[in-house]
Amino acid sequence: MTRSSFPFFCMWNFIVIWGRLITVACYWGFMRRPGVALQPGPGAPHPPPIPV
Repeated sequence: MTRSSFPFFCMWNFIVIWGRLITVACYWGFMRRPGVALQPGPGAPHPPPIPV
């Protein structure tokens, strides 16, 4: 890996991680509250905080 491609790799990794979190959150939202998963409520899942 060259030094010039490192920033792009970090950015791509960040996008992939957030994409997975959003996908999982939407999936569990539809599983737990079918039909009203798009509305915020007590049954909506909260994504875990990302350690910095």
